[in-house]
Amino acid sequence: MIIDPASIISDPKYYHKQRCFSKRLVYISGSTIPSRSANSLQTMLMCQAFARLGLIVDLITPIKLWHYWKNRNENCYQYYDVDQDFTITYIPFPSPHLLTSFDTFTFYLGADQFAAWLVHQRKADICYTREMRVAWTTVASQIPTIYECHYPPPTQAKAQKLALAAEQSSMLAVVAISAALRDLLISTGVPAEKIIVAHDGVDLSRYNPTLTRDDARQLLGLPLQKKIAVYAGHLFYWSNKGDGKGTNHIIESAALHPDVLFLIVGGWGEHIDRARNLTSGLENIQFIGFVQNKLVPLYLAAADVLLMPYTWDLPIAGYFSPLKMFEYMASGRPIIASCLPTIQEVLTNGENAILVQPGSTAQLAKGINTVLENPDLAIRLGLQAYQSVLKYTWEKRAEQIIRSVCVNSI
Repeated sequence: MIIDPASIISDPKYYHKQRCFSKRLVYISGSTIPSRSANSLQTMLMCQAFARLGLIVDLITPIKLWHYWKNRNENCYQYYDVDQDFTITYIPFPSPHLLTSFDTFTFYLGADQFAAWLVHQRKADICYTREMRVAWTTVASQIPTIYECHYPPPTQAKAQKLALAAEQSSMLAVVAISAALRDLLISTGVPAEKIIVAHDGVDLSRYNPTLTRDDARQLLGLPLQKKIAVYAGHLFYWSNKGDGKGTNHIIESAALHPDVLFLIVGGWGEHIDRARNLTSGLENIQFIGFVQNKLVPLYLAAADVLLMPYTWDLPIAGYFSPLKMFEYMASGRPIIASCLPTIQEVLTNGENAILVQPGSTAQLAKGINTVLENPDLAIRLGLQAYQSVLKYTWEKRAEQIIRSVCVNSI
């Protein structure tokens, strides 16, 4: 018998209120929650999606004492704007800096065994985790496990260990976030039949496709008459590898488009300061800084064009699946993105986006011109992007994963 959520799901507002089946899924996470990290947001959204399918979901994540103390009064569900229909448990592996995640030094202290014990204690039907060491340990303990993989194993020894774990019957599936990552995993020995390709997704309930640019701008206090280009996300600078997010190309493009207002939404203070130092007095760039997740759709809706100029300097450029891409698509605004292989698994040049050469300011600037000077094209690209993203919701992603898992094996 196969779990078939499609037969019991119609309206998210219905199925997250009424349990349709009672399998218990324990999600073991190494993410800092709450935090601004994309991995913590993705974890929370997946827990919400699994709960909306009717699963009983427990999220278990480590305490990092200083961070936990600073955020002790924060409501994590409100912070991420998710339904409060799953539990969150913090386990006592403190770590402000030294013991930073499940996949580092904490495991030499037995955090993986403790996590496996917690799964047993909660009588879980499925252990779901993004942490490779947790997956090894739970599989060895004969706990039905789904491992979500976001990067290839960093060493040959770890690759061999993952391949051996994936061959066990207790490893129900390995979820790869892109086809490119699937191919890398197969090349390291992970059985192809155990791999599910599932790109990241979006919560469409956060997006109002009828919200106009003017309405969004009025809510945000932005000028109505200006052309606005928006970048939303972190501004990381990778040491010795250049700028993987393409921030410098956005700034250089702003210099070539003085009549366009460029909004940079998000980023850490030190990265914003560094980017601001590169603007050379440009007056058409505004650094908005960090905003709550529920406000991001407003900034995207206010845009005439959305920018995603990743470069090959991004260490994960060959196999990642950026959350930003699906959020952009859900906004219904035209997207200019780099033509990296995993981006092209979702976006098609001239159909639902304009794709440009990675690392090229000239190409990015030309793409901006193309969109801003062709309103009909901009509307068509935005509408098609929205249509394309309908199959990339978190609920459909969770459904795809659970559908692939046989009830008899759990």
